[in-house]
Amino acid sequence: MEHRKNVLVRSGKSPFVRTSPLDALHRRTTLNNTGNLLFQHAFIRSIYQPGVASHCIQDGPFTDGDIERINAEFDAIYLPFANAFRVNYKSVLKNWGRAVRKLKIPVVIVGVGAQCESDDAVRELGPINDDVRDLCDAVLDKSSSIGVRGQFTANYLNELGVRNVDIIGCPSMFYFGAQLPRPKPVDFADPRLVAFHFSPQSPANFRSRNEHVDALFSAMLDFLGSQPDAGCTYIAQDTQELEQRVWNVKGMTLARYAPALAEIATLYPLDPHVWIQDLKSFDFALGTRIHGTIAAVLAGIPSLILCHDSRTSELADWFGLPRLDPAVNAGLPLTPQSLQDAMGLSRMHEVFPARFRDYVAFLERNGIPHAFASEAGTNPHWDAYERDIEAARLMPTLDSASRNDDLLEEKINHLYGMLAQKRARA
Repeated sequence: MEHRKNVLVRSGKSPFVRTSPLDALHRRTTLNNTGNLLFQHAFIRSIYQPGVASHCIQDGPFTDGDIERINAEFDAIYLPFANAFRVNYKSVLKNWGRAVRKLKIPVVIVGVGAQCESDDAVRELGPINDDVRDLCDAVLDKSSSIGVRGQFTANYLNELGVRNVDIIGCPSMFYFGAQLPRPKPVDFADPRLVAFHFSPQSPANFRSRNEHVDALFSAMLDFLGSQPDAGCTYIAQDTQELEQRVWNVKGMTLARYAPALAEIATLYPLDPHVWIQDLKSFDFALGTRIHGTIAAVLAGIPSLILCHDSRTSELADWFGLPRLDPAVNAGLPLTPQSLQDAMGLSRMHEVFPARFRDYVAFLERNGIPHAFASEAGTNPHWDAYERDIEAARLMPTLDSASRNDDLLEEKINHLYGMLAQKRARA
């Protein structure tokens, strides 16, 4: 009987595990942001096949016993990252660097990026340069190359002396393989349903103010306010926002930007599969989140990003995403015409076939067992994947506009359990 490969994938959870809002909070199933699950599950979709069993692993720290078990039970470990090269991620980088040194199986980094507000990554990321170099050196002992999000990150690693680097973008864009949906037509002057997403944090401090990001936020709100017939729904992604919605925790995420947002309809997607389906009902999406933008691209609706740092701009550059930063940076308002012009300037569908070939070449160079059929660029096993998704009965998106009796019952049970534990300790 042919050996079935058992591989570990860095992911908050499996695509086939049903997660409730409280599960997401207590088990960190989104690794702090639902956008993480989008690229992690996209990678799992790319290797989904009968001969490969994918298991999920989070960020440690890892004991020697953990390392022994991984070496004994698994054939490889794949690390889809996002903006992991940032100063406040130092402990995670160190955890993985120490672990990879002790592993005896192939380890591949897939789609990592540097997050900076300036063009000088080596200076801005000085506190983590050694940790980044150590992790990359350890990984390159066990793989052929490191997959990065774009040219900015490639240049950063090259300056650190890391040479075996492939630019592959983000796996999330290849959720459907080589078949990137074409956006449906929309009248930007008369939209009915608009999905709005926003990333308020600066790289240094989640709660610090950022004047540039404030300007982007104001530009979006001004545009949305100028569309009196449009229904605007905020698509939340951060775990802090989930906590705010579930437990009514104050002072988090968007509270300092616009208290009125508490009154805006909000969706919090718990799974990428459901997220993409939800977005299909909207006319277009607008915002500063890279994975909020990509989720809408995958849903086949016009999707525009306002770039504000390297994590967004290098992926927008690599994939030719519709972007709006030049107009906003010049202090010009967003208008229906500027949105239409941005869509027209996008080279996303023009460059995508080459980007997909680069991604597949990277997977093959590193011995990653992808299942993309060479002619169609799709995975012939995705029908089985969809059946597994259906069998999981994934939770619907958390909707602030709807009564949620299941969530209320879950919260009551959670609080009852906490009281029972407290009594038992008394």
